[in-house]
Amino acid sequence: MAKATSPLRDAVAEAVETLEAAGVDTPRLDAELLLAAVLGLDRAALYADPQAGLDMDAALSFDDMLRRRVRREPVAYILGRAHFRALELVVDHRVLIPRPETELLVELAENGQRVLDVGTGSGAVARRGRSRGARRAARGPRRSA
Repeated sequence: MAKATSPLRDAVAEAVETLEAAGVDTPRLDAELLLAAVLGLDRAALYADPQAGLDMDAALSFDDMLRRRVRREPVAYILGRAHFRALELVVDHRVLIPRPETELLVELAENGQRVLDVGTGSGAVARRGRSRGARRAARGPRRSA
């Protein structure tokens, strides 16, 4: 796991190895997303200064996130947010994370089909449908959980 003062490049490489060994499908992407979140950066910034080090608090937070991911907790739950089209949704274990198939529901709503988004928690379908002018076709909660 990550060590305090480890260069970012090494922290990502070690995290990728850990996630690969655990059988995670997208080890590099997950490692980059988690480390970027810990540092308050975007993924590209991790490579702008790959020799920059991690302080102790960042290393501990990153290790905690990696342990959760190794246990197969979804990255969106670890980060507390999921992106869906132009929306950033607040998510946790009580909310279903929008899946690629959710795009189809939004497209139906945008094309005038009636879609009911009930009991998913995030309201992604209704929120995105409303924001694209499909107000009458998409029904659901007005704000995220």
